Amino acid sequence: MEALLFGVGAAVAFGFGDYAAAMASRRAGVAITALGMQVIGVVIIAALIAALGRWPEFSWVQVPWAFALAVIGTLSLVALYRAFALGPIAVVSPVVASYAALSVVGIVVFLGERFTLGQVVAIATTFLGVVLASTDIRQARRALVRPVEGVRIGVLATVGFGIWGTLLAAATRANDPFALVMIWRVLPLAVPEAGPEELLDELDELDEPSSGYSISFDRK
Repeated sequence: MEALLFGVGAAVAFGFGDYAAAMASRRAGVAITALGMQVIGVVIIAALIAALGRWPEFSWVQVPWAFALAVIGTLSLVALYRAFALGPIAVVSPVVASYAALSVVGIVVFLGERFTLGQVVAIATTFLGVVLASTDIRQARRALVRPVEGVRIGVLATVGFGIWGTLLAAATRANDPFALVMIWRVLPLAVPEAGPEELLDELDELDEPSSGYSISFDRK
């Protein structure tokens, strides 16, 4: 029951986060949004962990896991924010939300977890309900018949997050999850020479949405 409550809370937070990310990406650009999210995220997570008295013990064993999560997560996040900037939120958001289904498949295949028939039906029903509730069917039909750039980038983000979710499940079984979160949040900020800044800058050069379905904002 506790896991279910945490899951619902995470889903609500992701929903608000998606909308905020879409608005921020269109107003401030992908680079500022992604880097701002990393910085603010590190501060908030550190404060929460300290307040809960759960400050973790760090070890070098955690670094490879955290590095892999940081690379895949950052690239997927950049793709997500770019998809929001270029494509219709009503289509991109549910497309990317389907990464949870890919993560479940990966966990079953690679980690050996098994679900009962009732659990499978419940997961499928919940996922379908989320997609139907968050999608403008007419807009989705137009975008899927003639996929716009934002939707295509959203599909890439979906695959990336699916891999990230499976890797996260494996990593948290072998390591302190709080330590992993802290390390993978700090890594993209600590090693900007590794490439994320250049990638963000290149993506931000694509200023004009490629679809008439996108909402555009004037940048200040």
